[in-house]
Amino acid sequence: MAGLSFCPECNNMLFAKENKAERTLILHCEICEHEQPADDKCVYRNALTLTAARLYNFQDVASDPTLPRANDVECANCHHNEAVFMKDPVSKDSEGLTLHFICTNCKHNWKPDLSGAG
Repeated sequence: MAGLSFCPECNNMLFAKENKAERTLILHCEICEHEQPADDKCVYRNALTLTAARLYNFQDVASDPTLPRANDVECANCHHNEAVFMKDPVSKDSEGLTLHFICTNCKHNWKPDLSGAG
């Protein structure tokens, strides 16, 4: 991962710059004009982690009339037996299908516990 690099001559920060002639990445000091080849080709990395709770507002989703409803599940929060459900939008293909249930009464959301299935 990219980190900060400093000039060995004047101790100022080195900035990434492209050497277009050689098609390489170099680190360049804007103060003393020192240049050196970059050790790492990664200039910046932005790792995003999505969760379904951040992606959807479950308060609004529970009242959506277009979502399928289940009457055979019980909310652990209020013990109401109706919930809407949808596919987890951030689950990976390797995890298989993951559903989110949202209680239509108290808006509590949960994933079913499938650890006993088999």
